[in-house]
Amino acid sequence: MAVPNLNHHLGSPSFYGIMDYLTDCSAPHFSNRRINIILRFIHFRIRFSDGLSFKRPSEQKATIMNPFSSLGLGSELVSALTDQGYENPTPIQAAAIPKALAGHDLLAAAQTGTGKTAAFMLPSLERLKRYATSSTSPAMHPVRMLVLTPTRELADQIDQNVQAYIKNLPLRHTVLFGGVNMDKQTADLRAGCEIVVATVGRLLDHVKQRNINLNKVEIVVLDEADRMLDMGFIDDIRKIMQMLPKQRQTLLFSATFSPPIRKLAQDFMHTPEMVEVAAQNTTNANVEQHIIAVDALKKRNLLERLIVDLHMNQVIVFCKTKQSVDQVTSDLVRRNIAAQSIHGDKSQQSRLETLNAFKEGTLRVWLPLMLQRAAWILPSCLLSSTTSCQPNLKTTSTASDVPAGPVPTALPFP
Repeated sequence: MAVPNLNHHLGSPSFYGIMDYLTDCSAPHFSNRRINIILRFIHFRIRFSDGLSFKRPSEQKATIMNPFSSLGLGSELVSALTDQGYENPTPIQAAAIPKALAGHDLLAAAQTGTGKTAAFMLPSLERLKRYATSSTSPAMHPVRMLVLTPTRELADQIDQNVQAYIKNLPLRHTVLFGGVNMDKQTADLRAGCEIVVATVGRLLDHVKQRNINLNKVEIVVLDEADRMLDMGFIDDIRKIMQMLPKQRQTLLFSATFSPPIRKLAQDFMHTPEMVEVAAQNTTNANVEQHIIAVDALKKRNLLERLIVDLHMNQVIVFCKTKQSVDQVTSDLVRRNIAAQSIHGDKSQQSRLETLNAFKEGTLRVWLPLMLQRAAWILPSCLLSSTTSCQPNLKTTSTASDVPAGPVPTALPFP
């Protein structure tokens, strides 16, 4: 390798040439000339470093060009975001990331599909990266961050995002949910994981079996907190929160700031900062809504006619009960319409296969329960249709959860 020119200045190409030269291991030994270069390089650093970080021009450019760097995120995360195609922060990300980075408790209202997973994961990972280590010792990887979610699918989705975000950081992660064997989850926990994403019930299963220690948790996230309350998890959530250290950061994300959510925040948060990117209980602006009043006995016939006659290729049908989900699915299949359902009685493998089929466009109609309506971020569907609605059900309960994209249509049948 040629000896670089020493007439350099900070940031010049020749400066980085010296760095390359010093790390070149092709020489069989250090010559006097090479030792002299090393000494002069060290002298350069002593005179000019003064807390500056030395980055190649390409690295500086990547950091400057991505707006996420202006929110306070380091190069490891910004680089991963760039690789994932993240270009500009969403409103919830721009508002929440600086506050969370500052260590504040955060009470945030954001709809599904607004980028809220990144809004709580990115600042948390930035704060945790000081613990990043390639050590294989489990003791070096205690649980530092706990993310609680209402459903298996949401937990799995968040965990996939975590895997993408930490590609440049030696942090460990795992996901805990029911419906699958606990052995792999137990092995992950015993090997050490800084980041644990979990459903409430499965986390408590591992706590009972003493597979997880929560006494070093620094950050806890309650994602879709309103859904967890709707599903009756409030007592379990309180039990888990009491297991955590008093000194911690708590991030609570919810679609709305309902009174029960405010009570939860009052009990477990310390003077939280509030972030709200949409007015409470508002409808997603990207959803076109229509209400069709129809006799109960004619709902399923009307649903079939809408799907067939309007040539709808991706349809979500929300139902109130497991029985109605299965009945509507059977009716559609009998009429040669590809349909599959998801509810708690289905195996986790079956649920994931159904969800993936819908995402890929090979499944025409997908039928989840109403309480599961905010559990997935999906490509925009052409029709979101609700059957067996309760009389007091608000139209916005479904429409507010649809992610941005081409305008879908919500057709509740009261």
